[in-house]
Amino acid sequence: MAQLILDSVLLLLLAGLFIAVPRWLKKVEALSRLKTDLEALSLQFVRATTDAALAIEELKSVTAKEQSILQAAQNRALATADDLDILRKRAEQTCTRIEEALHKSRASATSNVAPTQSLKPATPLPKSKAESELLEALRHAAP
Repeated sequence: MAQLILDSVLLLLLAGLFIAVPRWLKKVEALSRLKTDLEALSLQFVRATTDAALAIEELKSVTAKEQSILQAAQNRALATADDLDILRKRAEQTCTRIEEALHKSRASATSNVAPTQSLKPATPLPKSKAESELLEALRHAAP
């Protein structure tokens, strides 16, 4: 009788194993597939990370080149601004000298003019066709 109980328990355990083993095998197969998928994703991630690292290095290189180009352009712009400032100052000085000379010449001309002399300025001779056209337009515009 003890043998029968022992055989019955063993039979129940075997039946349980026959039911459980296929389920466990399905789970193991699913885990195996998941492992394969995870390995593929891991490999894909490594490739993407490597590509990103290469892209970052290339971006750094391009950025450094562009920075040097922009720095050179900025330096040229600053030099041009300095040159323009110098030209502006020289032009102001020249204008000031011309104005002073004009005032002096007018002052000396009015003191040296005889009462019968006309106060009209002498007409300059044009040096080019454009200059003659400009002088002609100025004569017509003057009252």
